[in-house]
Amino acid sequence: MKTLSLILAIGLVSLTSLHSEPTAPPVPDEMKELSPFLGTWTETEFVSKVAEWTPKEVRRQGGTATTQPILGGRCLVDDRTFPNDGSQHHGVWSWNAEEKAYHYTYFGEAGDRMELTAHWDAASQTMATTGPMPNGVTMHGTIHFADANTKEWHVIATDAAGKVYLDMNAKETRKPKK
Repeated sequence: MKTLSLILAIGLVSLTSLHSEPTAPPVPDEMKELSPFLGTWTETEFVSKVAEWTPKEVRRQGGTATTQPILGGRCLVDDRTFPNDGSQHHGVWSWNAEEKAYHYTYFGEAGDRMELTAHWDAASQTMATTGPMPNGVTMHGTIHFADANTKEWHVIATDAAGKVYLDMNAKETRKPKK
């Protein structure tokens, strides 16, 4: 009986090693570059200027964004909530080694989705983004870290003729860790 138990135990260990998960490749250094994004941020100032899609200027503050690593650090997830109207959205940052570019995929509460391509400039601590929108409109944006705890961003959506459909900017401050 002891011999049978020993044989079964050796067989189980052998089978387990045959079916083990493959070793994941290391997290790309480019994802480590995005560490300034991590943390919980509070919107201290937001302005959506009058434009084609926004006929009235909107000013607000108090939105919260939490950005954290997922999938072993291969992506960052960005969840935002806005207390004024209860809206929220979800975004995912990733790195595409073939394109040598970041991607940000935005998912809005209304079912909208947008894909932005982005490039990080470590020297200026700025992410530049661009992405197609419906009807020939293109969104361009920047996310700049003025210091370790201050993030400023601006997006503008225009068509080929330069007509402005959306123009927003915001300033966010990082909440201290508890």
